[in-house]
Amino acid sequence: MKESYDTGSLSRIGRDKICPVVRVLIGILLLVPAAIAAGPPSILPGGIVPLYGTAPVIQPGSWVSIYGANLIAGTVPESWAGDYPTTLGGTMVTINGKYAYLSYASPGLINLQAPDDPARGPVKVTVTTSAGSTSATVTLADQSPSFSLLGDGKHVAGIIVRPDGSGSNGTGANSYDILGPAGTALGYKTVSAKAGDVVVLFGQASERPVPYCPRDNRTAARPRRRLPRSSSASTAAL
Repeated sequence: MKESYDTGSLSRIGRDKICPVVRVLIGILLLVPAAIAAGPPSILPGGIVPLYGTAPVIQPGSWVSIYGANLIAGTVPESWAGDYPTTLGGTMVTINGKYAYLSYASPGLINLQAPDDPARGPVKVTVTTSAGSTSATVTLADQSPSFSLLGDGKHVAGIIVRPDGSGSNGTGANSYDILGPAGTALGYKTVSAKAGDVVVLFGQASERPVPYCPRDNRTAARPRRRLPRSSSASTAAL
């Protein structure tokens, strides 16, 4: 026997029963990001390193990365291209009590330029957000060489100079091959170096930079400053 239904009653049941459930679920979805972002910041062990580097040794004026969790109060990364501020994404960082200049801030990563400082040896780095603060220790040194890496994060960025024009990139005397494992595993052609090749490796902070930041840097509301990047390339003949 064919059953019949009161569609009007079903519609009312749907509104009365389902809609409150949907509202609760939406509320949970809205609250979860806030709950995640509400935790205090934390820095990973050994998580303060030169940009693209792995050794926990930095130098004044160099570019530095901090890895951790809840490094900003929100969940949306923020970047700055101009006069780098001391506050970004609601986050401030001090190195040995001096405010650093931030170029990128996300929950898991902060990129910054260290302020000038005559101190050497272990110093305290503090990350502060609206949810709290955390500190870790890093070594401040005259030099903190750090090689740049290719997109795989494993191979040092470099080129093999081909002044005879035989390279895959450039022309004539400016011809070169990208240094890396032979083949196209990285999505582009890379070539292994052999004896006699002239190789240029790319990195930063391979020598003491000129101080960029004022030594008296104790005020959080300092004006934003444009800071030049410290980077270099090293050439070697194999």
